[in-house]
Amino acid sequence: MHQPIQFVRKIYYLMLAVIGVPVNVLAIVVLSQGKCGLSPCITLYLVAMAAADLLAIITDVILHRINDYYFPLNFLSITPVCSVRYVLLRAAIDCSVWFTVSFTFDRFGAICYQKLKTRYCTKKTAAVVLSTTGTLLCLKNIPIYFRFKPKVIVDNVPLFCSNKRSYFTDPRWIGFRRFEKVLTPLIPFGLILFLNILTVKHIFKVSRIRKGLKCQNKALDHSDPEMGNRRKSVILLFSISGSFILLWLVYILYIFNVSSYLDEYSFYIFENVAYMLRNLSCCTNTFIYVVTQAKFREQLKSSQYSAAQAAITIIAATSLGLLPLMGPGPCLGLTHAQACIYCISLGPLSAAAGWVPPAPRPTSAAGWDLSVPETAADTWATDTPRPTYIVAASPQILCCH
Repeated sequence: MHQPIQFVRKIYYLMLAVIGVPVNVLAIVVLSQGKCGLSPCITLYLVAMAAADLLAIITDVILHRINDYYFPLNFLSITPVCSVRYVLLRAAIDCSVWFTVSFTFDRFGAICYQKLKTRYCTKKTAAVVLSTTGTLLCLKNIPIYFRFKPKVIVDNVPLFCSNKRSYFTDPRWIGFRRFEKVLTPLIPFGLILFLNILTVKHIFKVSRIRKGLKCQNKALDHSDPEMGNRRKSVILLFSISGSFILLWLVYILYIFNVSSYLDEYSFYIFENVAYMLRNLSCCTNTFIYVVTQAKFREQLKSSQYSAAQAAITIIAATSLGLLPLMGPGPCLGLTHAQACIYCISLGPLSAAAGWVPPAPRPTSAAGWDLSVPETAADTWATDTPRPTYIVAASPQILCCH
């Protein structure tokens, strides 16, 4: 009865892992360079959010769902390891959610309160907030380890995780479950929605004031750099917050038991869609940066070009014997004439990649005669220094030293 949704779920989480891991790693690498036109404070929050999303993809999607779907019995199925997986999973999701809340509050303060911006919206404060939040959330999830018991025991080895009966009857566990639901995601959802409403209200108020001032001063230049920067910050804030609200909405309806009015099959579909959309929220921020941040796109293109340039150079040089895989070194048995032939053969590839070979040097400091005709007996004397042809991942393809 549930086979169609199970098949879709397996393919979905596999694709989510294939896409989610590289895009979050890419976001961390590009943002960490600090060349995206964002303040150090914003950059630190975005890097922390990407790292938390990456951990959520690894723990929830890869180690939990994909592992259970495709590798149902392995080392990760041992009960203590399984319990640790759940602790890490919940900690990663909590950090992902609350780092988004921290970023939203930071932008709210920077946009709406200039005094708060100078004191709170700094890189040092962001580091303290993120480290404190992450530590507290990790400590909060430690009790989850003691929630489980072995589902089966095979050859004295406890396997899989099953909730203890006390998890549903003990008042302490019941209180902990309610605390978990309130802490993540009810409070974050409400805070993000509330802070964005206040931010929108403040933006409309400030826009009316600035338009009035511009109408009074006709000589004022129509270009307004402050409003441009503010607009970019607001677009980034609303994009991230809106994505979070939309993708977590179904999950919040699920934990409020809205789906209890559905029949069994509809409830099963609703439950799976809720978790699928929740996990999708860990992959969307990088795409938001690409769409909303022009400098992020520029850095992304630059990184892709540099990586492609280095890869093409190394592959071409290795295939031609100019560069061993373990690093540059002497070209075995190559005379200068042979090296020049190889350089000519690399010409179209170099032009396609935008590289310009350096001008050849007729002689070296040691007085090598590079115009010696190539013959079968053309070898370098043992007491004569031989040139080294090095291929570097730079605009210069061949350098003779």
